[in-house]
Amino acid sequence: MIDLGWRRFSAALLITALAGCAMPPGSVQSGDTLPGDKRVDQTRVDRWDVAQGSEFANAAVMAQTRDAILLVGCAEGERSVGIYVDPERKIPGSRRTRAITASYDGGAPEALDWLGLEEIYATDDARPGFQAAVDDLKTHKEVEFVITDSGNEVMRNRFSLNGAAGAIETVIAACSRF
Repeated sequence: MIDLGWRRFSAALLITALAGCAMPPGSVQSGDTLPGDKRVDQTRVDRWDVAQGSEFANAAVMAQTRDAILLVGCAEGERSVGIYVDPERKIPGSRRTRAITASYDGGAPEALDWLGLEEIYATDDARPGFQAAVDDLKTHKEVEFVITDSGNEVMRNRFSLNGAAGAIETVIAACSRF
C-alpha cells in the first residue's frame, strides 16, 4: 500500500488506473496509515523523504503550497514503478480534454503523456517518457506541473527536487527486489 495521507492506494490500484481501468468503489480510504509511513502533515516541502517497508517503497515530497504530494514508488508483487501526483482536491475537467505539462527549473513547459484521473495524475515505467521523467526529477531543482482543460489552467503544483536523486535511486533499487 502507498499512503498519501489524505488517500491510501495500493500499487495494484494505481497500476490498474494507469492501464485506463476504472477505480473500484471504496478503494480510497481517508486517514489510513501504515507503519513507517509519513503523514501528509509530516511530509517535507523542502526535501524528499523515503519510506520503505516489507511490501512497499516510496519517495515523496509535498508541494510548496501543501496541497499535493509527488511520489515515486512501488509495492510488493507489482512489476512497475510509478510517479504519482496526488492533489488534495479533485482535478477539474474531462480526461479527454485535459493536458498535463511539466516545467523544470522555470524552463519551458513540456507536454507529458501521463494519465490524469479525477484524483491523481501519474505515469509508470511501462509508459513512454517514464525514464526521461525520472531523469528530469533527479537532475533538476524544481518541477511545476500544470493541468489545463480545453486550454484553461485548472491546477498548478510546484515541488522541490532537493534530495530527489538519492531518494528515487533508493526506491528504484528497493522496487527491483520485490
